[in-house]
Amino acid sequence: MVITCRRASGARYRRLECSDCTHRWSISAPEGEPVPRPSLVGHGRRTARRMTDREAALIILSYDSLHEIARRTGFSYGTVYEIKHGRSYHDVHRILQPILDND
Repeated sequence: MVITCRRASGARYRRLECSDCTHRWSISAPEGEPVPRPSLVGHGRRTARRMTDREAALIILSYDSLHEIARRTGFSYGTVYEIKHGRSYHDVHRILQPILDND
């Protein structure tokens, strides 16, 4: 759904809003060129997925760098850091403590 359409600084400008989730974005094109059609793919809100206990255990036991673990698993660096340092998934840390103490 188009909210506004105007010319600004020698370009055509369109402000759009998704009718489902009210996400807004802008598109523009230089004067004389058509305004591109908006891509509606992937504009919606992202839903976070819950990490499984097994994934948390693999993060805790991994010797790779935090950046490498984050890249491989798809979770953010901050999430991996908190799990690795015991700030998240305390129950998994308690289960793995005997293994960690032997290393």
